[in-house]
Amino acid sequence: MALKDYLVTDDLTILLGLITASTFLLYNLYKPQSLVHPILLGRQSDVARVRNPGESAVHRNYGTGLLGRFPIRPTREVQTLLDLVKPEYDAPRTLWSTKITNPQLRARAEAFGTGLLRAGLNQESNVLLLLNDGLEFLITDIALASHSIPSFTLSSPSLLSSVLDKHPPTAIVIDAGFLPNVLELIYDTNELAHHVVIVVGEPDRKALAEAAQHIKLVRWADVEAEGKVGQKITSPAPDPNDVFTVSFYEDHEGRLQGAQLTHENLTAGVTTLRGLLPLTNPLTALDTIVSAHSMSTAFGRTIAYTALYEGTNFATTHGARLYKSDDTYVPPGLPDLFSTKSLPLPAPTILFIKPEHSNALSAAIISRAEKSLLFSFACAPPCLSVTSPPWSLAFASVAS
Repeated sequence: MALKDYLVTDDLTILLGLITASTFLLYNLYKPQSLVHPILLGRQSDVARVRNPGESAVHRNYGTGLLGRFPIRPTREVQTLLDLVKPEYDAPRTLWSTKITNPQLRARAEAFGTGLLRAGLNQESNVLLLLNDGLEFLITDIALASHSIPSFTLSSPSLLSSVLDKHPPTAIVIDAGFLPNVLELIYDTNELAHHVVIVVGEPDRKALAEAAQHIKLVRWADVEAEGKVGQKITSPAPDPNDVFTVSFYEDHEGRLQGAQLTHENLTAGVTTLRGLLPLTNPLTALDTIVSAHSMSTAFGRTIAYTALYEGTNFATTHGARLYKSDDTYVPPGLPDLFSTKSLPLPAPTILFIKPEHSNALSAAIISRAEKSLLFSFACAPPCLSVTSPPWSLAFASVAS
C-alpha cells in the first residue's frame, strides 16, 4: 500500500486535529505561572534548627519575595504602639460605650501619662494592670507605652499572688470591684510603701477606708484630671524594640512564665491580623469588631489595636473580663456573645470568638433552620454538624 493511502484525511480528522492543537495552546498560554522558582517549591516548610521538642516546623511564605522577611508593621510610618492611633483619622467611633475620635483618645492618654509622671512614676517604674477591658485600659496602656513605662498583665487572676511576690510592681491600676481581693495580697507582701494603687471607678467605702491607712490610693479620674492642668510632660519617643509590656501566664507544669512584648511585636501582630481578613473588603468605620479575648493577653490586645488602627467600632464580650464577681456572671455561649447588645454599638460585622461561642452559634442557626419546611431539601446527608461549626460565621478567629 502506498504512503499516500495512509495520509488520506477527511473533514472530521482535520477538525479533531484543530481542536487538539487549540487545546494544547490554550492550556500553555493560560496556565498560571509559578510565583517562585521550582527549586524552592520543595522547601516551603523548613524545620527550625533551634525549635524545642514538640514544636512544629517553621513555614515560610515565599510570596513575600525570595527568602524575604514578613512585614512587621502595617505601614512604614507605624513604628510604635501610639502610631497605631492615627491622629489624622478624626471620625468618631464607638469603643465599648464611648464615642471618641483618635485625637481625643491621644489627648486623654497624654493627660493620663502626665498625671502618672506627676504622681512619681518614671521609666524605672513598672505598673501592674488589673483592669477589665474598657476605654480606661486602652488609655492607660497608651500612656504607659508613650513614656516607656513597662506594664504587667496577667492571663488569669490566680497568678496575682505569684507576681506580687516575685515581681512587685511600682504601681497597680485596678478595677474598683476587685480592690478588696487585692488589698489582702498587698498586705501579705509587706511592701506597702512601694505600691501606688490607682482605682478605676468608685471603690467600696470599707475598702477605701482600710486602704487609706496603709497605701497611697488615688482615683484613676483624678490622675487624668491632674494631667490636664498645666503643661504636658513629654518623653522621648520609644524605640520599636523597647519592651512595653510583660504578659504573665502559667505553663503546663504550673510555673509562672512571662513574655516580653515590644512595640514591634504588637505592630507585627496587627499586620498579621489584617492579613487574615479579605483584602477585597477592607475594614471601614462602618464595621464593628467584637472580641471574646481579654486585652490582658497578647492576642486580645492585638485585636483591640487592630480596631483602633482601622477606625472601627470595638467592644469585648462580658466573658473576656478577668476580674469579675459572681453577681456579674454571664453564662458562656450565646448569652456571653450577646452581652454586647447592652452597649451602644452597631451590629458586629467581625467576631473574634472561642469554640464555645462558635458551637453555640452554629447550634442556634441549625435549630432555627430545622423549623423550616425546606430544611430537609436544603440539608442533604451528611448534614452540617454542630460539632464542626462553619468558620465563616466567625470571620477572623476561633482560638483553642
